[in-house]
Amino acid sequence: MQIVQNRRLIFSPLRSQRIPAIARKIFLMLVILVGLPSLFCIALNVNTLWLHYGVSAAYLLTCGCIIAESLTATRSLQEPSVPTTVPRVTFIVVAYLPNEQDLILQTLGHILNRVRKPDAPWELILAYNSPTRLPINEQLNQLAASHPNFRQLWVKGSHSKAENLNAAVRTARGDMICLLDADHWPDVDCVAQAWRWLSNGYDVVQGRCVVRNHSSGIISRLVSIEFEAIYGLFHHARSVIAQTAIFGGSNAYWRADALRRMHFNRDRLTEDIDVSVRAVARGIRFIHDRTIVSTEMAPASFKALFTQRKRWAQGWLEVTLLHQLRLWRSRHLTLWQKLYWTYTLSYREVFTILSLQVYTALLTQLLLDIQITPTSRLFLWVTSAVCLATGIIHTLFIQRYQAQRYPLANYVLYVGLHWLFVTWKGLVSLIAWYDHVTRKRDWVVTPRQ
Repeated sequence: MQIVQNRRLIFSPLRSQRIPAIARKIFLMLVILVGLPSLFCIALNVNTLWLHYGVSAAYLLTCGCIIAESLTATRSLQEPSVPTTVPRVTFIVVAYLPNEQDLILQTLGHILNRVRKPDAPWELILAYNSPTRLPINEQLNQLAASHPNFRQLWVKGSHSKAENLNAAVRTARGDMICLLDADHWPDVDCVAQAWRWLSNGYDVVQGRCVVRNHSSGIISRLVSIEFEAIYGLFHHARSVIAQTAIFGGSNAYWRADALRRMHFNRDRLTEDIDVSVRAVARGIRFIHDRTIVSTEMAPASFKALFTQRKRWAQGWLEVTLLHQLRLWRSRHLTLWQKLYWTYTLSYREVFTILSLQVYTALLTQLLLDIQITPTSRLFLWVTSAVCLATGIIHTLFIQRYQAQRYPLANYVLYVGLHWLFVTWKGLVSLIAWYDHVTRKRDWVVTPRQ
């Protein structure tokens, strides 16, 4: 996709994020979130042992939630009744063609030739934006000529995925609409599986996303197991515990009437999370079905991963700030659902700040020569051990409910680098906070390999 705000395309993921600039942002955020509290405590000679206890409690709470969700993921959703017929279906694939022209034909071919269609009429729409015509357009024209159910939609003037989606939804003729990114290959029976839920009172079904190139490098190995945790455990647990879910941007199946009630906001960095929260607040019912699998490609490099995760972190932050109160005011949500959405949105942002305060506590204890009692030292060591054990136990649950078999190396790498990976994502969140405050909102393309 192209940049939303300044309408220019950035192909190099770190062109506007040089390493010194990134380091400066992290340093400034650490000065504000760790340095200033430390100076305050030192100036007032505050015993920060209580802060150490508080941070440890936050870590234990987070570990408890991870284990609870992992245990909940062992429970299956109550299967809906099987519908007699599947209605008209529209598949919408969205793409920014200069970036995705090398893989789009494979995706379209997979949908046209492998995915089972209903007896009712169906259509496949490629909604794309491009600054100019490309050689791939001739091949797309040939594909459309040989497949009457396929049509192209060049969204002229579009600079975002959201605009492509809005244009495609307006022209879609299906009663059920399947939304897919350009690299997604959904399961053969995805349509029938999704319609089971949509015909039984739900408006949106989010499927499971699995990494296809899961052994092509360190990044893909890490992300493959991370995605199994997100889609195989956490999203499933959310539906079991709170009967709700999140639209993840792809491999999602909407009732057409529900989707047309919404509008994708081109000014959001994560238009999928934004529309999820607004839809849930309006009473649209979501469910996550981890048996509806679609494979996708992990970022091809560390730079691409950084680009993707910084946008995700900043997008989640802006959605939290914009819509958290809307969820609490919604009359369509139960108290339990409101609490769970608060944990999903606000707590993830608060924990980023809380987790850093362990450095405030350690720094002030060192400079003020605060003595730690043996009991306190034991508590802190136990907390550290629980955090490390949680990562290992959580990984065992991931392996138990994996969508496909992975090499042992993927799991070993994930366990070995888990806390380093988590720490890195925390630093990315700090950069996202900085960019949000300074109103830097570039939508940078994630390069495809």
